[in-house]
Amino acid sequence: LARPTLARLGNASDICGTSAGILAGGCVAALVSTLPANASVIYFSWGLDDVCASCFGHRPSLDDYKNNLEAIYATLRTVLAPNGSMIFATTTPAPPSDARRSNDDVVALNAAARELFGPGGAHPEVLVDDLYAAIVEFCVSDPATTCYPNTCDCPAMQNAGSVFSAAGRRYLAIHAAAEIAPTLPGLLAEGLRTPTDEANVHGLPTWKFVLFAQILLLSAVAVFATVALVALECYRRRRATGARPVALDSPRSPFALDSPRSPFALD
Repeated sequence: LARPTLARLGNASDICGTSAGILAGGCVAALVSTLPANASVIYFSWGLDDVCASCFGHRPSLDDYKNNLEAIYATLRTVLAPNGSMIFATTTPAPPSDARRSNDDVVALNAAARELFGPGGAHPEVLVDDLYAAIVEFCVSDPATTCYPNTCDCPAMQNAGSVFSAAGRRYLAIHAAAEIAPTLPGLLAEGLRTPTDEANVHGLPTWKFVLFAQILLLSAVAVFATVALVALECYRRRRATGARPVALDSPRSPFALDSPRSPFALD
């Protein structure tokens, strides 16, 4: 149904990880030159390395960041199909354990991006996937991490500063997929996907429902395992004490017909 093109532009030693570097280094232009001019959806984001001065030796101002995003948007739009969609993802939080970044800078960066994309922005047709809000909402729902991201980390999502754990990456992937899926053309018209307003009978966003279902399944497995262990321990203790099961037809059994304790005893 769709042929996705995944591009990670930038790594620990590559300036293309910043919004400035991707333009100066020609990274985005090189990517666009390899794509056909009919992309149905373009999902993009830059920001986390823009608030890390030590990562690439350069930290743009908020105005520079906005100008960089504007240029990236204009370049990516050249390969967007006439009825295609663009989705910008906000920058995820930087917890206290990230010594190279400040979460206040992340908040300011996201506010600057909102001036460009989404309702009230210069380009309101660009949808916004608020990953920042999604991660914060998940973490503060746990009583142990209500202080996230200001004064504590969220180990369930991030395990090395701003780096996401395996569970965190899965969470982000589900969230992003739920944002992208409704924008894909043809799926509704061809009857290959139920409209969101009909399918969402549980009243939850799709990504939340999927995550809840996974948690529920794991909880059921844990309960089953606990019951099995308790039963095994009871059996082991009975064997150790030499206890023997009482036959149902034994006078000592409350289920024996001739037992005075039996609810089925005949007068």
